[in-house]
Amino acid sequence: TREPSQHHAGPRRVRVSMAAPLRLEISGLTLSEDSIEAGREVWVEAEMLGLATKAQLSTMRQPSDASVVFDFAFEVSADAASAALRGAIESADEEDADVTFTLLSPGARKKPRELASGFINLKGILEEGRDFLSDVPLTDGSRAIGTLTGVRLVAVEALKVAAEALKLSLPDANAAPAAGEFIRGGEIEEAIAEEVHEDEDASG
Repeated sequence: TREPSQHHAGPRRVRVSMAAPLRLEISGLTLSEDSIEAGREVWVEAEMLGLATKAQLSTMRQPSDASVVFDFAFEVSADAASAALRGAIESADEEDADVTFTLLSPGARKKPRELASGFINLKGILEEGRDFLSDVPLTDGSRAIGTLTGVRLVAVEALKVAAEALKLSLPDANAAPAAGEFIRGGEIEEAIAEEVHEDEDASG
């Protein structure tokens, strides 16, 4: 008897994002002279499009000095960040594309007290076409409190993928408009007149 042939299914194809993950690094903090009393405990809390908890985006707490070391790093996959990045790019509000940094210290009853803040704008990274690698100034609204040093935000690849996905989901600008979509303002009368003229030619 002939034995049944053995059929082996090929390897499953899995869609994998080739974009580099979003990665945030903060080396440290330098404080302006007399901005914060020496020895006071400080830390930085970042906010990145709601992609992580406060605990995940908080540096270690360190006693304040002229120079503070954090050596902080956080990473999230491009796939996990895709929807949030598309929302940031699409939003008309520039602040929706901000990655914010808040300098904190224990306040009354040990509740965090905000001392200063700064930000990086993701749309700016996308427009420049390169990852952010610089310092971020921190202010309290009226004066400079300090500077986050060695800040690195790897985001441009994931932003480009998100921007491309938005283009693919939008209607083709070159496609022929649906009936009635293209008529506006003074073009209405002209379009109607052309239709009447065509009808008269057809009947004649």
